Amino acid sequence: MSSEVIFKLFFLGLFVAAVTVTVFNQRRAGNYGRGFTSHARSHAQHEAKGLLAIRAGLALLWYPTVLGWLLAPNWIRWSFLTLPEWLRWVGGGTGVVGVLLLSWSQRSMGRNFAPTLAMKEDHRLVTSGPYRWVRHPMYVAFFLMLCGAGVLARNWFMELTGILLITCIMLVRIPAEEVLLANRFGDEYTTYRRKTSAVIPLR
Repeated sequence: MSSEVIFKLFFLGLFVAAVTVTVFNQRRAGNYGRGFTSHARSHAQHEAKGLLAIRAGLALLWYPTVLGWLLAPNWIRWSFLTLPEWLRWVGGGTGVVGVLLLSWSQRSMGRNFAPTLAMKEDHRLVTSGPYRWVRHPMYVAFFLMLCGAGVLARNWFMELTGILLITCIMLVRIPAEEVLLANRFGDEYTTYRRKTSAVIPLR
């Protein structure tokens, strides 16, 4: 088995792991209680304004690049980089850290975990797990996974569109989430925000 096939299998493993972890924690949080159709409708209604279009546009660039690398690498040869294998494994390791952080973040949220800008009636402020150090660790997890994927695939276009995708999401979602949480929890959230950083644990 060639090293390129191993890298592709490793990438697929990371992708499946991230999806599996998220679906499991969504079910655990009761987000699919009314079915996938209702869940998708809620996602469209409560998402930050304009973000769905941004995500769709960048995803239409990222996913075809991924499929090209996996199935038809000659079609995207123009976007390949020459990288040593050890560096590609560093990218894979970064992706693993991202998946683990994603799982930890979602499990720490428990039944509070929601994929949209909507809060549940019994929603509580979570300050344990990775939320002890940063307020938005899931975005950090996705950033690590997307950055790692581009290096693992040695593809600069995948890396660029992945970084643009998560950066746009963070720039739109984080301020909206901050307002939502501040309105819901008031002084409790103000105190928590004073003690923690948004995405990089500097405090």
